Amino acid sequence: MSDSRPSVSVIVVTLNRPDCVRQCLLHLQKQTVAPLEVIVVDGSKDKRTSDIVAQFEDVQYIENPLGYGHMTHGRNLGLLAAHGQILAFLDDDSYAHPTWLEKIVEPYSDAKVGAVGGRALRGTPDEATKGADDIGTFKSYGFLGGNFGADSLRDLDVFHLPGCNMSFRRDVLSELGGLRDDYTGTEVREETDVCCRVGKLGWRVVWTPFSVVDHVAAPQAKGKRLDWRYHYFSRRNHIAFLGRNFGLRSLYMRRYFFRTLRGAFKRFAERPKVALFYFAIEIAGFFAGLSAALVLIKRDKGDFRRRDTMGQKLRDHLGHNFSKETIKA
Repeated sequence: MSDSRPSVSVIVVTLNRPDCVRQCLLHLQKQTVAPLEVIVVDGSKDKRTSDIVAQFEDVQYIENPLGYGHMTHGRNLGLLAAHGQILAFLDDDSYAHPTWLEKIVEPYSDAKVGAVGGRALRGTPDEATKGADDIGTFKSYGFLGGNFGADSLRDLDVFHLPGCNMSFRRDVLSELGGLRDDYTGTEVREETDVCCRVGKLGWRVVWTPFSVVDHVAAPQAKGKRLDWRYHYFSRRNHIAFLGRNFGLRSLYMRRYFFRTLRGAFKRFAERPKVALFYFAIEIAGFFAGLSAALVLIKRDKGDFRRRDTMGQKLRDHLGHNFSKETIKA
């Protein structure tokens, strides 16, 4: 790694997917630019993953004792062990293309860039073109545009990044006090929340189509992907996200509510029995999100920087710049 290129710590959070971890680490070994360090944070209750990691020289293993439902806490544990100037996150089922790391650091040549993410390919038809004009957006009615498999052919300023392929400047996460780990259940929106807060600090959030991972969507630790739990926590956590970041009386919140209702009634007209079940789930998630938002707003006290004990620990550690000599020692 050249002296002009920032050092990168890669953090992989996992739970009960040792085979995925093996593949993820094998792909990291093939990078055109090597990371400063690779850290695996494991919430599993058995030793399968730790045994896999032990086969890879210089990969650090950290146990997440909280286990299931605490992925974001695992990310923060990884941050507490990281030494790089850039802190990159991969899911255990995200397999980095050889130039992934090389390309994810390039936008940081602009001193105003605080976060960078890249493409997450799922192998679906037309993913390179579908939604290419709606990548990582935040709409006036509170919805998010994803489409992180699309190819925009150029770097874009975006609102949020995919959690399976995102990175941040060390000093940015230091100022924020790390990630907020109070998005429950599937923890959806934890990655949106941190990107939103990076933007509030005045930093650019950039998505580059040249830093690519294959996101193979491995089986979930509990339930199935996009099952009723996903729908419930998507609604619950999105309402909590909107409420704490923009206020319960914001136009985003009101427009989101009416758009959601309109969509639910449309689905009900098309498939009454199925739609009624998911309508009940989404309404339950909506009111659970309102309740959570009230609690979080009171706790945050209008400050998007984390001020609790863990936040202070992260601020202290990430505020220290480590030399390569210190790391080797």
